[in-house]
Amino acid sequence: MADVLKYTARARLKLTCNDAILYDQVYYDDDVPYVESTGQRIVLATNMGNPQRVDLSGVTSVPGSSSGVTLFVETNRDIQIAINVASRLWPLSANGALMLVGCVTRLYIFNESTTNLATVEVVCVG
Repeated sequence: MADVLKYTARARLKLTCNDAILYDQVYYDDDVPYVESTGQRIVLATNMGNPQRVDLSGVTSVPGSSSGVTLFVETNRDIQIAINVASRLWPLSANGALMLVGCVTRLYIFNESTTNLATVEVVCVG
């Protein structure tokens, strides 16, 4: 009997003022079947010269396809991150996280700090 692989993705942003809800945005995708996944912890060196490409172990989507992936990235330090194109870096703040559902063919991460190592957690499911 083959394994039944499923994942659940949840994200929520809730704003309140004196217990009154100002904004409550919820993303919830329950019991989604998947074929491949990877999870890894990466320690980025200080003073990197170029962004490091993360091996997503074949869990990428083909551009133009209707099936994407779910990518989750979390970091303990300020880093820069790029999806698909290494030169299009944007910041991800210390103790920040990113969840992206869509077409991902490549992931690049970059630590500009000259004094602090950065630990990055990456999970990709597709």
